[in-house]
Amino acid sequence: MALLTTVACIESPISLTATVPALIAREKPKLRVIFAPLDYPVPQYYNGLQALFSHFKIPSEFLAERIHSVAHSFGWHREDDSDHVIWLHTLCKNLTLLRGIDGSPSIQDPRGSQPSQESDGTWLRSGVFLRWKQSAASNGEPNEADMIIFSPTIPLQRNLESLIIRSNWRQALEDPFCLLVVVLDDLFMQVDEAKWKVHNVLQSAEHVGYSQAVNIRQD
Repeated sequence: MALLTTVACIESPISLTATVPALIAREKPKLRVIFAPLDYPVPQYYNGLQALFSHFKIPSEFLAERIHSVAHSFGWHREDDSDHVIWLHTLCKNLTLLRGIDGSPSIQDPRGSQPSQESDGTWLRSGVFLRWKQSAASNGEPNEADMIIFSPTIPLQRNLESLIIRSNWRQALEDPFCLLVVVLDDLFMQVDEAKWKVHNVLQSAEHVGYSQAVNIRQD
């Protein structure tokens, strides 16, 4: 059974780790952000993910995208006059740098299973599901929102927890899109980090090549 880390807000924000049945049995908060395993039906998490999908009425299109290995996607639909649903899947190349004795960086597979050098066969996959219910009350009653992040990066989890716990979490209810801004900012950082890792490796190779060319000329 999958253990989920959850940040929830009823009157004040709390953070807890619970199984899916325990999470469902709790009082429904106004705002809830759930960090879950990757949305892929592996035996270890199958029952938990199935219960999660059923309880939050996650569209079948969301699961179909993962099963068919959709790299990047964005979906939206409105179930009635108040319920809005948004989801997306992202894929980013993971690059692991190791430094040799001379300090030069090289890309290596962290699993140690790739026979070739300068390769990393791992990927950063994640899925995001956001449902919010727009309040029709005229007394200023806030909206309700649930966000599930499947396979979040550590920085993303930390940033969302910080947004909810250390900031005015009611602002996220007024504008749930601000939660997606945090998600997209994390994706940008993943791409930017991969870019700089490739830059560092190529820069080191260029420096070695230049030094060798200089030595040949001197000889």
